[in-house]
Amino acid sequence: TWDIAGVVCSMGFICGLMYATDAGLLFLDVVDFYVNFIMILVGMLECIAVGWFYGLDRQFDLLGKQSVMVYMTTSFSSIIIASFFWFGLDDILTALLTGWALFISIYAAGLVYAVRTSNLADQTNAATLVDNSETTAEMEPVPLDEEPSTEVQWTDWAIAREFCMRNIIELKAELEPSVSVFPLWVPILIKHFIPHLLWVLFINLAVAKGSNDKPLLGNYKGYPVWPYQFLGILIIVLSISIVLVGIFYPPVFHRLAAATIEEEEQIEITIQPTTSGSSNEDDYELMPEDELATKKKASNTNNQQLSTCDGAASLLLLYS
Repeated sequence: TWDIAGVVCSMGFICGLMYATDAGLLFLDVVDFYVNFIMILVGMLECIAVGWFYGLDRQFDLLGKQSVMVYMTTSFSSIIIASFFWFGLDDILTALLTGWALFISIYAAGLVYAVRTSNLADQTNAATLVDNSETTAEMEPVPLDEEPSTEVQWTDWAIAREFCMRNIIELKAELEPSVSVFPLWVPILIKHFIPHLLWVLFINLAVAKGSNDKPLLGNYKGYPVWPYQFLGILIIVLSISIVLVGIFYPPVFHRLAAATIEEEEQIEITIQPTTSGSSNEDDYELMPEDELATKKKASNTNNQQLSTCDGAASLLLLYS
């Protein structure tokens, strides 16, 4: 809409004035460096959204909210804690061994705890055993409107596979009709590898030392803290704030979907012909209430789906 475009363009024009000053190249150099942190962060959040939050409600229903949250927390806390040792210890061998030991032990402990406290573990019985012995790569995707049976006993390995693979198998099943070829290793990388790798790259970039033997974050090329380093860090903070606002309070960005909301409001005055091919006003009538309700429900669903992308859309506007 005009008001949103006007605000964005005005802000872009005002912020761009600093590049027209004598220090413009210095500002450009600093911003260009700190934008790397933002892009790594955005890539990590996108992978988390797809690999971890897709199908989260179904995982809560099947496995239990507490168990799923424990697994998610240990999966990321393990790499966060390990990275502090990898980049914090001076001795390389000690740093590697300690970091990997902590990463594996924390992840394994969290997964075991999540499996043992899940809903499926609580509903098992000694009379019936289910051995899901198929390899993960050959598991048939379960239809999105169906849930695995909870009437039989599940092995620990099968429950662990539900935590690690269920939602991305469903994602694969949903996307395959559109992309035709969607190998399972792609969502596996999105969920279990890429977010963790991007976090390591984020920390590596933050603690890397420049020519002045100081970390690049806050000391890039020895530029003064004010205004250069301050501006770069401010950009990171603002970007993170926009994402957090979009996560915890999406209605803030509903204005970005104004056109869709207006279309929903126009449904009330939608008319349709009662006779095929007729163009007379007498041949038109207001849409029936049941059909109107159906269209409103579909429109609301679309709006809810759009709201999940509002934070990312606003962030991209900030970048541009």
